[in-house]
Amino acid sequence: MSDHLAKTPAFRDFERNLEYAKQLINAGRSLDAIGATSFDLGDLYRAAWVQSVAALDHWIRQEIFFRAILLTKNPDIAKPPKFREFAVPMELFEDVQHHRVPLDEALGKHLRQVISRRTFQGPDDIKDGLAIVSTVVLWEAVAKIINKEQEPAEKVDSGTIKQMLRAIVHRRNKITHEADRVPDDDSLKRSITADEAQQAVETLERLATAILIALNESPEGKIATAVEAIGPAPALGEGLSDEEFEDASEEELLRPPTLGTSGTPSNRHYRIEVRDLIEAGLVKPGAELRGSRRREQFTATIEEDGRIRLASGRLYPSLSKAGGVVLQGQSCNGWAFWKIETDDGWGPIGMIRDQLD
Repeated sequence: MSDHLAKTPAFRDFERNLEYAKQLINAGRSLDAIGATSFDLGDLYRAAWVQSVAALDHWIRQEIFFRAILLTKNPDIAKPPKFREFAVPMELFEDVQHHRVPLDEALGKHLRQVISRRTFQGPDDIKDGLAIVSTVVLWEAVAKIINKEQEPAEKVDSGTIKQMLRAIVHRRNKITHEADRVPDDDSLKRSITADEAQQAVETLERLATAILIALNESPEGKIATAVEAIGPAPALGEGLSDEEFEDASEEELLRPPTLGTSGTPSNRHYRIEVRDLIEAGLVKPGAELRGSRRREQFTATIEEDGRIRLASGRLYPSLSKAGGVVLQGQSCNGWAFWKIETDDGWGPIGMIRDQLD
């Protein structure tokens, strides 16, 4: 079912998180094979169960965010009713109207604040959340996709799929909120096996894959399949604080991560600010920045504290925000947009940032 699947960055992150759950189960099986009895191996399977549900919850949230940004950046795409009805504060409208913040950046920040207060584990919550970015009749579509690979006697309907998901989430809640204790005997835990945990993980993996296919096949979902060409990408906001996440442009969030000395993806780029370049002696306060779009030319200067001053005199906290203003609300990766003079001529200031790695 997953062959040639166009995976979004959020789904790739889901796969990584689900892999942790699989590793916990494999560790339990290995310890069981050598007769380990120093602790309850069932706790590894419980941890895997909780991890897999958390992976699903996190993925749905990030998938909503990712697709909402794409819809915002593609004005010609028909928007789902819930997307069009999504309430935004007047402050956001004014920031966009007066070109203080690009539209996708402003919406992304507000949407993230709204959906961060919700959980996406149960079938109704997942359906309602994804309705913001898709018109697909979710669980019916998921059942149809899953049934393509099922034997006739094993075919399922949407009701069965929702019940399977509810059962997995119910057990997760028992583990999380009740320590998986037996109601009539608090000294005992409910039994759990490696096979049961593995079945739960594999069920969530199949459901998530079918959900992604259903989203991609919807009319407004076609734009998301283009990200397949981006290649491996970090989770949206992985390793970033809330402030760093909100200040990062979408291009920065989707850029493939560099490799640190440990061989693991590094998000160091996302934490570097202009003032870090000043402190490292790589740029000087007062340095001129230039940007262009078609025949338009823009200039700015770097302040001592790392803020960016446009020719209008207005100050902005980041390169991307300043770029978004001169581009009249368009999304802007400031590290690529703004050019600075070097010994080799004018080039993206992002090249200076790379020297800090």
